[in-house]
Amino acid sequence: MNAAGCADLPEKRADWGWELEGSPLAGELVVILNAHRAGRTRRSSEPERMVHRFTVELAVAGRLKVLIERDLPDVRRAHGHLVVALRPNTADGPVGLLPDGLDSEALRALALAEVRRAPMPVWTALAQALAPHVGRSLNVAAALEASGDLLEVDGDGWVRFRDERHAEALRRSTAAEVVRAVNGELVAWLRDQAAGGSTGQYLAQGLAMHAVQAGEFDAVQRSGRLVARIDQVPVIDAAHADDAYAVSGTSPAGDAVNLWMCGVDSLAQGEWASWLHLMSTVRGDAETATEIASSGVPLPWKVRWAHWRPPGALSATYVRPGPLGDPVVVPDDYLPGRHAVAAPGEWDGRYRVWDAETGEELAGPWPEALPAPGQREPLWPTDAERSVTPDWDDLTVFDTLEPPFVSGQVRVGDLLIVTGLGGIFAVDVHDPSMSEGISKVPGEPLFDDSGFVPALHRGLAAPPRGTYDPHLFEPGVVRRLPTTLLPDAVTDPEARRLLTAVGLPAFQGAAFRIEALESRVYPCSPPTTCRETAPPPLARTSESARGVTVTWLWRARRGGSSCLARPTGAAQKTTSIPTSTMSPTKPTTRSRRPALW
Repeated sequence: MNAAGCADLPEKRADWGWELEGSPLAGELVVILNAHRAGRTRRSSEPERMVHRFTVELAVAGRLKVLIERDLPDVRRAHGHLVVALRPNTADGPVGLLPDGLDSEALRALALAEVRRAPMPVWTALAQALAPHVGRSLNVAAALEASGDLLEVDGDGWVRFRDERHAEALRRSTAAEVVRAVNGELVAWLRDQAAGGSTGQYLAQGLAMHAVQAGEFDAVQRSGRLVARIDQVPVIDAAHADDAYAVSGTSPAGDAVNLWMCGVDSLAQGEWASWLHLMSTVRGDAETATEIASSGVPLPWKVRWAHWRPPGALSATYVRPGPLGDPVVVPDDYLPGRHAVAAPGEWDGRYRVWDAETGEELAGPWPEALPAPGQREPLWPTDAERSVTPDWDDLTVFDTLEPPFVSGQVRVGDLLIVTGLGGIFAVDVHDPSMSEGISKVPGEPLFDDSGFVPALHRGLAAPPRGTYDPHLFEPGVVRRLPTTLLPDAVTDPEARRLLTAVGLPAFQGAAFRIEALESRVYPCSPPTTCRETAPPPLARTSESARGVTVTWLWRARRGGSSCLARPTGAAQKTTSIPTSTMSPTKPTTRSRRPALW
């Protein structure tokens, strides 16, 4: 981008390719070397992305001629543009041929390091893990001294192969069971290393991929103590190497992918750990959040409370309050003795007020600015159609969406209040340099890679199957019958669950009655006449004097028979039943849900 004269990235970072099209570099030749060694580790998935995606972006969006060195097959994805590839040069002799007199097993131990540069303690640990498999101890200091020009040591004492082809040849000739065993030993060793020093730096870049090689990635990435110390990019890369098709949304690796999709990247390790702590907290994973907070990585800020929908979340738990605009501090006389903050809803156009210290919702949603304490209306008013919140897949297609991922921040006493697409959260700031706000995040990834998608999840506290979700509706919209009031004659377990656990919609009426439907269906009449034509009650509750008539029935799952309630609550097959909960006169169809009238 600098060579093209594009000093600053566009506002929508994923459009960087189109910026190149209009630059002086358009139509010129770009040569990419060592593309097959892209990434921070030797098993990285970056070479495939570099060859199959990045070159396409340069050729199609940037209108450049691309010459790339790679050892992967040419896969054309959605384009017919010419991409010329150079094979690695083998004219200088056999690739990976080691000079005579060197300890090849000690060098093999260094080649098994995932990061291409390794500090001496890591090389030593790898040699100790490999020794039982070669039947002798390995002296890495002697191997280094005898290596001549084969190895290079930098000023910090990190060692690497001058020609990476030697390392690649040694790795190819190592048995898979040996690779797995050595990596397992190294993962166990790295787990006990301090966060500082050269081994801590190696852990941040290499532990995740070593865990993949050892078959222990899930255990490592679910450890809050460890994942707080691992850089974001190696976590995502390792997750892709571990399973190229899926990553669990209810895990720190899923959090890393979801945050990356929203442009939360290029942060210092401490602030990255703060974001992971926020994600674990709002997902309801208190154990991981506690481990991150006590990992030894200083968190510059830490969430105190949140009403925030994390990226990838599908649960109704996160519907409220929806995307919010800039927060404002409420005047002191709004609620004497309490600090409050207000913010407008960007999608539903209504206002809400929260207690800044505790996160308690004090007012709203309300269509006018600064509603009075306790003033609110239903989430979905009956007289208006509200766009309460967008789907997260709509938020990650890189279209123009408002508000930004982080729309605004404001100080309230010792707290920092943050709003945006996910809602609102409050953080305690521990780093004075962030007293005015957490780091700005772009809201979308720099590289719009179709190979990565949000790691979707439904949260850890989903309501039981078939029950009403209190996060979607107002209090009191469902009535559940106390078990003590359930008639003894209702013995069917599913019917008892429906009446006591699921509940029936609340409504006004003059009588209440549970009626059994026999093998034939009652004639469908308008709701106003059903009460007049209904047969006598077969089961009556202690609430019957109030006079509400309730007729209920089940329908089977798709492809099964329709079912109607018997006097005991058991089901009886029938051939057709009305299907609409709003209009009983509609024709019969199949459904996956129970129909309630």
